[in-house]
Amino acid sequence: MPPGAELVTVTVDSRTGCIASAGTPKAFKIQAQYPAGAQPTCTAEAEERDRRDRDRGDDDEVEEPSEEPPSGGSDDDGGTVPSVLGYTRPAAENILRREGFRVNVVYEAESDSGQAKRRRGRVWKQSPGGGDSAPEGSAVTIWVNP
Repeated sequence: MPPGAELVTVTVDSRTGCIASAGTPKAFKIQAQYPAGAQPTCTAEAEERDRRDRDRGDDDEVEEPSEEPPSGGSDDDGGTVPSVLGYTRPAAENILRREGFRVNVVYEAESDSGQAKRRRGRVWKQSPGGGDSAPEGSAVTIWVNP
């Protein structure tokens, strides 16, 4: 982040990465800081509504990851980086940390603005990529649509 850039603090639902609502259980409300203009704009209620629509098959715009990513191997030199494309930021971070990786988050919209809006709060790019080998404890950078 550039020196002097303004940070904004918002209350986020840790399950979705969206702005917490009155209906968000207290245990899932966290304070998070974002560069001004990059804070989430979705609400937990909207995320829940979108999830219900997807479950009913009413939303063909956002494809949910269908299964847990593969486990990161067990060699001494490291493991396989799981793919977290399509996951929300909190879910992606949890998966990567569970597999022994550090996580760097870049809030940047993908070039297709329509896709970026539909996939707000979701990972659209990662490095190293899913399936690549990386040493345990190394950093995986994920790009999240703001």
